Amino acid sequence: MVYSLQRAVVGDYKKWKAVVEELEDRRAEHGSQGGRVFRSPANQNEVVVLFKWNSEEEARKFMDEVIPAKRWDSARIYSYEMQFLEHVEDLDA
Repeated sequence: MVYSLQRAVVGDYKKWKAVVEELEDRRAEHGSQGGRVFRSPANQNEVVVLFKWNSEEEARKFMDEVIPAKRWDSARIYSYEMQFLEHVEDLDA
């Protein structure tokens, strides 16, 4: 199990979200178990997404094969960074 943490500043949150939603089936085919979207209260176009994947290999395959083929022009992504994370432990309160 691995997570991908993605941070982006987009030009239009609704358009960005529509593109992300279009890719739901493709993510599932590549081992995504879903994710969570967070937004900055100070800037609604600043998003952080945490996806859970079966494996880093499957997630990277999705990023390499599907993401470049998808047109992101309508979402106007101004900045983007991504990293893979391993869940180590849960914390109380």
